[in-house]
Amino acid sequence: MRPSNVMIAYEKIRDKIFRREFLPGDHLVELKLVEDLNMSRTPIRKAIDMLIDEGLVGRIPNKYTFVKSTVQNEIIMAHELCEALDGMAAYLLAEQIAKETLAGNDLEVLRHLANDMVRHLNNSNLKRWAELDKLFHLTLVMMCGNEFIIQANQKNYQRINELLWFKVVHDVDKEESNRMHLDMLASIAAGDMEKSREIAQKHRRRIIEEVYK
Repeated sequence: MRPSNVMIAYEKIRDKIFRREFLPGDHLVELKLVEDLNMSRTPIRKAIDMLIDEGLVGRIPNKYTFVKSTVQNEIIMAHELCEALDGMAAYLLAEQIAKETLAGNDLEVLRHLANDMVRHLNNSNLKRWAELDKLFHLTLVMMCGNEFIIQANQKNYQRINELLWFKVVHDVDKEESNRMHLDMLASIAAGDMEKSREIAQKHRRRIIEEVYK
């Protein structure tokens, strides 16, 4: 199914924001976007509404729309929360292995995701790599067994939606991400709680430093 003109406009404008072609505070002028994207005003207007709903763009009624300056700081804070949640989730999984309340085979879904990420990166399928990266981290937390951590993680992902992965897939060292995923799983399977937490947190911290600093 072909994407609608609204989604095409939305993705193109969002891409320009993350690539800093549109800077915080810049006005988004509909007529200029119509010319640049070679589209009519209706999909442009609807795409801007979607970006406002996501928090990337602000609007002063009857005046103008603009790129919000808080976007990067909000995403960094979301990553920092992921760092804490992923770290504790990895610790709890390793603890379950150590206590033999979780079997090594139960980690197979995570191994499968990590190996698929390697395969898709080797095939230069970055969109699928990014989808699997998100799924890997969501599954890691879902498996930890702590409902408070799971709920906090779900709320955090609802807040940042697809924005975090959209930028990461362009800028992060994806080979290093794959390696750290596999190292994390090896530590969890060995029941090494502290090392599992350390790798999970270093992985998130590295993304913040590579992509947003």
